[in-house]
Amino acid sequence: MSTNEAPGARKRGRNSVLEALETFRALNTPRAFHGMILFLYVCENEGLNVSELAYVADMQVATTARVVNILSGEGDESALPSDEALFEFRTSTEDRRLKFVHLSERGRQLRDRVERIIAQANPVLI
Repeated sequence: MSTNEAPGARKRGRNSVLEALETFRALNTPRAFHGMILFLYVCENEGLNVSELAYVADMQVATTARVVNILSGEGDESALPSDEALFEFRTSTEDRRLKFVHLSERGRQLRDRVERIIAQANPVLI
């Protein structure tokens, strides 16, 4: 930052990736880093089960399951309220034991917002 720049001036020209991450972090979800990673993978791969999602995200299944439950509003007291959930589960029509992770309406809205931010492609200012 130059000495002539006002404090916080760089924030207005924030890099698109940073802005997208800050958008997610503002949700105040527990395990925000893991949540961001899983959210982005679900955006690209809706309909995976938790084990498949863990595999593509290179995370442990237990961690993935915990974070997916938090983001779907189905976890413990740290879970998002159901009206703020980013994920929803859909049950397989062939095998009722199988659940697949999809974006909820709120998740689709966040995905669209993040896509708009990234489409702006603001460069990192040094």
